[in-house]
Amino acid sequence: MQAWIDSLLLAHGWRRVGLAALGGLLTAGSLPPINAWPLAIAGLGLLVVLIDGVSTAGGWRRWALSSFLVGWGFGFGYHIGGLWWLGAPFLVEPDRFAWALPLGVAGLPAGLAIFSGLGVVLARVLWSASPWRIAGLALGLGLLEVVRGTVLTGFPWNALGHIVAATDIGLQSASLVGLYGLGFLAVFMAAAPILILTDGIREARGALITSATLLVLMTGFGAWRLQASEDNVPGVGVHIVQPLLTQTERLDPANAERIVDRLFEMTARPGPLARPTTLVIWPESTLPFLLSSNPALLPRIGQILSPGQFLVLGAARGESTGPRREDFAVYNSLYAFDHSAMLLDRYDKVHLVPFGEYLPFANVLSALGLEALTRRGYTPGVSRAPISLPGIPAFIPAICYEIIFPSTLIGDNIRPGFILNISDDSWFGDTPGPRQHLLQARVRAVEEGLPVLRGTTTGISAIIDGYGRIRASLPLGRAGSLHGEIPTALFPPLYANFTIVASVTLPILLLLLVFVTRRSLGQRR
Repeated sequence: MQAWIDSLLLAHGWRRVGLAALGGLLTAGSLPPINAWPLAIAGLGLLVVLIDGVSTAGGWRRWALSSFLVGWGFGFGYHIGGLWWLGAPFLVEPDRFAWALPLGVAGLPAGLAIFSGLGVVLARVLWSASPWRIAGLALGLGLLEVVRGTVLTGFPWNALGHIVAATDIGLQSASLVGLYGLGFLAVFMAAAPILILTDGIREARGALITSATLLVLMTGFGAWRLQASEDNVPGVGVHIVQPLLTQTERLDPANAERIVDRLFEMTARPGPLARPTTLVIWPESTLPFLLSSNPALLPRIGQILSPGQFLVLGAARGESTGPRREDFAVYNSLYAFDHSAMLLDRYDKVHLVPFGEYLPFANVLSALGLEALTRRGYTPGVSRAPISLPGIPAFIPAICYEIIFPSTLIGDNIRPGFILNISDDSWFGDTPGPRQHLLQARVRAVEEGLPVLRGTTTGISAIIDGYGRIRASLPLGRAGSLHGEIPTALFPPLYANFTIVASVTLPILLLLLVFVTRRSLGQRR
């Protein structure tokens, strides 16, 4: 075994980068749908050994570059393993977009890996011969995960915190430290076992005991928290329609009438709408046209709903913004109607998907004469606020991608009764994408202590309680209607009440741990 460790320490150049990519790929195996957390132990352990092998000889530029390449390789493997399914949207219309497949499958992971590279550089600055160097790795990778989730509107998909959030028990700690806090803990705990081989049990016992203690505390806290039962909002039913609309089907205008008929048929089936008050949910972009272009749809809504029943649906919204024909904005919107088809409220998606729903740096491209590129896509909404419907707890809307961002949904708004997440995951087919998206909705539920009602076109639609437990769901790739009740909101957990404090506590503790152990190591020498 020592010979194996020595060979890893001596690896250099592209071999070292390749081994780091292998470590990232192994770590990605801890994400949905595999959820094999021991693979994260192997992957992050390999990363520790490779960082140990980065020499400080030759000046800071050389070791900084070597550290960056190790981190970049790890991040590239991690994101390739976790995001390879992003190639699926390019094959919906292969004659138009298949050429861009490498950009989705490899280009985005290569860009996201820059954050891991910088994280390892920071970790190497804090590195030492002490077993507690893994605290520096947790701090470096963890802080750059926060940056990844923030810059250029952010992309926290498959954050390292999801390694421990894949189990109901591990997920509960998000109520204390949030997703990014789980990331610091995940790296520290998963990196610790390799110290048995690199440092020896005796030398590493402090770090190993700390890691084991954290695992025991998280497990105990999670098990205790899951013992709690949760009530439902009395007298209110939920009816979520999952129509199984593929992108190929939706993009063909000839299918518009058939799609609408399917939606109404699945909504009006007897049984689910029997409750006095019912919230009917149609997913994001359910209607294959602008709602304003088909006013005949509204009377049909009135025919399927009774007094006290409401329909929430996702559809594109168009709005003229000037005198010219091209002065026209399109929004990704959520509408709420009552039984008379009266529009009660509307929400325009605020946080759009870069390169999917809008083009970043549009002003720069327009200045370069590329206006044709910048005119496509959606216009972002102005703000997000709770929607109130009579007899139903107020809810905060989150369209698709918006559910993946920690601590941004509620903001300064009055705390709602639940989160309503409508999404169109049909772009990603039967891949890990929809399963990973569901996990992120569950993390938001635990962070905020709020139920999440999730309606999607192809799955996975679900009713999630404030503990992140799935009360009911419709599987991926199946048409159907999911009906149940709205779980009650929990008392706001620590993370929801003290987001800033909960977010900075772990990084500060890790930084103190690094400096204290480095100083102690220097004194021993």
